[in-house]
Amino acid sequence: SPPGLSLGVEYWRLRGSEASARPRAIRELQALERAYPNNPFLLQALARLLFAADRDNEALAALQRVGRIQGMQSLAAQSEWNYLVSQPADARSVARLAQFIARYPTWTRIDDVRALHAEHQRKMANPAWRSGREGLRLLDAGRNAEAERAFRHALRGFPGEADFIGGLGMALMRQGQRAQALALFGKAARA
Repeated sequence: SPPGLSLGVEYWRLRGSEASARPRAIRELQALERAYPNNPFLLQALARLLFAADRDNEALAALQRVGRIQGMQSLAAQSEWNYLVSQPADARSVARLAQFIARYPTWTRIDDVRALHAEHQRKMANPAWRSGREGLRLLDAGRNAEAERAFRHALRGFPGEADFIGGLGMALMRQGQRAQALALFGKAARA
């Protein structure tokens, strides 16, 4: 391991960009964090690697620790927002956005956060949207015929939603309906 905080953070941040080295890089950054607690740049690097490793809850917790450091609230809010804005509307995103609003009520882009929160709430209140989210879950579980029905229902309410169009294509492909699936993949790419 490289000596010291700055060199260590930079080294493990770079090593963690390789998927095969990411678990070790995360462990090493966590060890550095124990030696140099509450360093915002170390926590920021750790959060990025945790997001890349699909360990979102841990990454968000690291960013929230950054936000509790004097003078670092804006940095933490921006990093957390960059993640939240990329998430689909589901119950988890609605809750996370509400928590963000409560945690950073004076952040410069809080109106954008409130608007996204309202949009996600509207979508989650719509049965067609929830059907599409269920279709994605069913597709992941290999329940293709059920996923197809859910996506067809979802697309009546959200005909241009690329995830639902592509999901229907995948469900059909898995059921041997190749021509229809390929047409839907093209439509999803254009959506």
